Amino acid sequence: MRYSLLDNGIDSLKATANSLNILGSDDFVEPPYHHMKDAILSINHANEILFKYLLKDKNEHLIYRDLEAYIKAKKQMIAEQKDNVMDTKVRLDTVNLFEAIERLELICELEIPSELKRVLTTLNGYRNKLMHYEIELSEDKVGQLGFMISKAYEKTIDYFNEHVEDFEDMLEEARVEMTVEDYWSQYEDDAYEAYRDAQLDWEADMADLAEARRGGFNRD
Repeated sequence: MRYSLLDNGIDSLKATANSLNILGSDDFVEPPYHHMKDAILSINHANEILFKYLLKDKNEHLIYRDLEAYIKAKKQMIAEQKDNVMDTKVRLDTVNLFEAIERLELICELEIPSELKRVLTTLNGYRNKLMHYEIELSEDKVGQLGFMISKAYEKTIDYFNEHVEDFEDMLEEARVEMTVEDYWSQYEDDAYEAYRDAQLDWEADMADLAEARRGGFNRD
């Protein structure tokens, strides 16, 4: 299994979409609020990872807080022939969401929409309550929060679609799962199509041969 920063971020963003779709459904007697929690956590995680991806794309050391620790880990990685710096024994702390945004803006000179930053800041406050304490919201607040998550989701796609090639296509394909039954069903369909194509080709070849023979007979 391999999960790159981009894969990881897109997966969390797709998880946000899945939670929002469930929250927007009328199939439940009681609102499944755990999906609201999942959506808050996943939209925050998606943006943190995706902004780190942009940082790494500029220069890997930018995603680490301590440059000296990174250099030490890099030397150890090379000496011990490790796959990456995170496999060494050096403690490396990566930047959080807003540190990543700050570095992208000030070091990489990337413009990040203020509206995206504003909604992520608010949602991060809810995320912190969920992660470290507790949360209680009125029904009106729940509705506002759902709208806010949807807005953050759309703004996230808009932004990263500008900076990551084929971003929307990768998001569309994320978390698509195929069961064994699905695989064999598709295999049977493909096999039939291949057989049918071969049969049609053979029939066309036979028709051409027959036509060629008729032409030869006419010349005699």
